[in-house]
Amino acid sequence: MYNLIKFEMYKLKHSKIFRNLLIVTGVLIFLSMLIYYQLKNVWYIMYDSFGGRDYGFVINSFKDRLHPKALEFFYSAAGFSNIMEILVMFLVGAFIIDEYSNGTIKNIVAHGHKRIHIYLSKLLVMAVAILIMNAMLLFGTAIVGALSTGQVLTFSMDSIVEMIGFTIIVCLILIEMASIYMFFATLIKSKALIIGVGTVILFSSFIFMHPLCNYIEQYPEYTPTYILMDICTIHPDTAAIGHILITCCITILITTLLGILSFDRQDIK
Repeated sequence: MYNLIKFEMYKLKHSKIFRNLLIVTGVLIFLSMLIYYQLKNVWYIMYDSFGGRDYGFVINSFKDRLHPKALEFFYSAAGFSNIMEILVMFLVGAFIIDEYSNGTIKNIVAHGHKRIHIYLSKLLVMAVAILIMNAMLLFGTAIVGALSTGQVLTFSMDSIVEMIGFTIIVCLILIEMASIYMFFATLIKSKALIIGVGTVILFSSFIFMHPLCNYIEQYPEYTPTYILMDICTIHPDTAAIGHILITCCITILITTLLGILSFDRQDIK
């Protein structure tokens, strides 16, 4: 499995899709700064309230715009987490569906590697890719924002620890989504379809939140998109972090097991 991980990391390093996703991430950093300098109002994306809680992606929220903090730039960039969800779909498409199409997976299987190792190595490397993209977006915006406004000293040890913790949480949620998409990708094997279905689910789950919550009261607490919307609105406390960790880990475990079973039973030609 070690050789498989090295192989997947090599492909990630030389992947055109991954480079393009990093470019998009860089554009999001630029957009975060552009919004800060050009617009004074707060941006709300997919914003709604239910059960006394607000849910949504908040961008450009600063207490004192003349003296912004690095942490505020950091959380402003987190408002683009919905875009990161879409980038995860493209990542899964490149590492799973494209490799079905070009015969890469067939060749790896033919070399005698265990399918469970193939599946897990791909999931692990996608997790690394997600960590790189998410850290680049959040820390990149915080650094650029602090440097451009002369607020470098607002980087304190406490704020850095908070940034690292929040980044890990967001990455775990995005990895949970990648695990879900990866499972469906082994069944569908169509990049356009998996991206289309994923995008529809992303936005339709928001549109139909109220009807769904009438039947499933805890719906937002266990849906990846809404967990992201929740923590981007109200920064999580210890109890919320524990709930998120448990929810994400259970979902990743279940979808990974289902994906491995599906992948193991396929007749790959």
